[in-house]
Amino acid sequence: MSEYGNETADADTWRAFEHRLTRFLTGMLDGEVLILSDVTDQSRYVQFLSFGNQGAHAEVSPGSADEAVERLGWQPPRLNWRGKPVGGSPNFAADALAHEVHRLSAMAVGALRDAWRIAGPDALTGEKVNDAGGPSVADLGFPA
Repeated sequence: MSEYGNETADADTWRAFEHRLTRFLTGMLDGEVLILSDVTDQSRYVQFLSFGNQGAHAEVSPGSADEAVERLGWQPPRLNWRGKPVGGSPNFAADALAHEVHRLSAMAVGALRDAWRIAGPDALTGEKVNDAGGPSVADLGFPA
């Protein structure tokens, strides 16, 4: 595949990435954060906050594909009467219990692949914040 998605990854590549992402989210420790970003546009990202064995919270940045992101099941930000986000976050969000994190993985891949048309996982960067000893980004196929 060409660098940064000049060709589109096949369904099996995305499916394998979604499976690795589910395993990663399942293994994250309480307070750890994973951020997946478009290599060519860092303003397009999906981030996950782990609550350990309780579950996870995920967010997708807003942008030109908001309607498509919402159709995937992401909840739009609540806005006040001035159009400003209530609570400070302009991101779309979703939550899942620990045994449901596969749903967050599927929603994230949908946003990356279908809404934003990112060509494949090789067109992403992965960053882990607040590392408490959970899985390494290398487990997702990114450099550690």
